[in-house]
Amino acid sequence: MKSLLKKLFYSIFLYEPQGLNIQNLRLVEGINFSDYDLIISSSDPKASHRLGEEVKKRAPQAKWVQYWGDPMLLDMTKHFTGLRKIRVRREEARLLSMADGVVYVSPFTMQVQKETFPDAAAKMFWVNQAAMPTERVITPNRGNVPADIFSIGYFGQYTDTIRNMHPLYQAVTEMQGIHLTIGGAGDVEFPPAKQATILGKLPYTEVLEREAGCDAVICVCNRSGTQIPGKVYYSAASSKPVIVVLDGEKADEMEDYFRQFDRFILCRNCVDDIKKALQFAKEQVASGRTYLLPEQLRPEFVGKRFLECAGMMA
Repeated sequence: MKSLLKKLFYSIFLYEPQGLNIQNLRLVEGINFSDYDLIISSSDPKASHRLGEEVKKRAPQAKWVQYWGDPMLLDMTKHFTGLRKIRVRREEARLLSMADGVVYVSPFTMQVQKETFPDAAAKMFWVNQAAMPTERVITPNRGNVPADIFSIGYFGQYTDTIRNMHPLYQAVTEMQGIHLTIGGAGDVEFPPAKQATILGKLPYTEVLEREAGCDAVICVCNRSGTQIPGKVYYSAASSKPVIVVLDGEKADEMEDYFRQFDRFILCRNCVDDIKKALQFAKEQVASGRTYLLPEQLRPEFVGKRFLECAGMMA
């Protein structure tokens, strides 16, 4: 029933349920909108840009910068067709037309967006996501993985139409001394294997504990498209090896992009390449190597870059 209601909701409305509360902005008291010179709306949820639109009406003197994770029309998790696709495209174009600046988290997404919405291309920029170490006290949880086994963790969604997890699973099951823990919502049914544990969707606190208990973290890029999984950046804040499995038509460009950080272990989404990456990560841990967060991924650097982009906006 819940799934049916959700499907019905999104067949009628263009925005998430949070968008229904935007009209209540008029009830907010104690804010002098004339004091502000910059508005930043950040998605997801994409309804935040509708909120930004309403704030802009009350603060017309302020520049409005839209910060986008996934775009609307080209969102990999959505498949728009027919009239709905036309409505989404029109609404996204309307939002972009009102912004003073538009910032994307991927240079590849920005380029496609410029081609899709040429009227707004001149005000589009990109700034990579920041990584910030958690300040929580976390108790590592290795589950049932013995201490002498190299533990790899994948934590995130893995819808089969979006991410191809099969080469990773096959690679792990063909290796010795390595165990893979998968935690997250997915629709792939993996065959049972002693080298793997499938946990399903986990509470956030348990994800942190499981990650802390792993020797390395692995991220799998999308089958196609221009978006970079946010997990890549979040994982970079740890001192562990982070393996990024490249996939899709932008794999070559993404490899060049990631190499600039000198932080990630990169491989293609094929069994042999993943095996080599896993073995290399295992050797790095055995050697005692710890990884540092690159300057370009630190919050201070990213924030400064964002404000520089805002300063270039008309």
